[in-house]
Amino acid sequence: MPKRWPPFLSELPSAPEYSPVGTAIAKTNDSEIAAALRLFASMPPSTGVLANPVRHHLPIACNGVALELNIRSFGIRGCLLEEDIVTGAADATRVIFVGLFGRFASAGERRSFQLLLSQEFNLAVKRVLPSLAKFMK
Repeated sequence: MPKRWPPFLSELPSAPEYSPVGTAIAKTNDSEIAAALRLFASMPPSTGVLANPVRHHLPIACNGVALELNIRSFGIRGCLLEEDIVTGAADATRVIFVGLFGRFASAGERRSFQLLLSQEFNLAVKRVLPSLAKFMK
């Protein structure tokens, strides 16, 4: 274990600016709607971490009726997109780092973070497997 932790481990990402519930509460003049929205106002702003915006629009015709498909795709903290994960452009280390810190890691941070994850995983395996083996006997 390192004697001194890398500085990035003490970072906290800033709160997301996107707050659709807060914006809706501020805009409404209807007390009943405002009361209903306040029930959701205390929820964590997960849209800043994992958002599911419409990324593509596709006009189609169905039985002579014009329709538009709104195709959603998730993004993590606004910088890592679903297609990066699906295509393999982003590995587990990148996904976890972006989710925790809201940005991409530098080369040095990536190495430190991979080492930390590896050490913690190995430590967890050493602690759990003997107990699990005894239980399974």
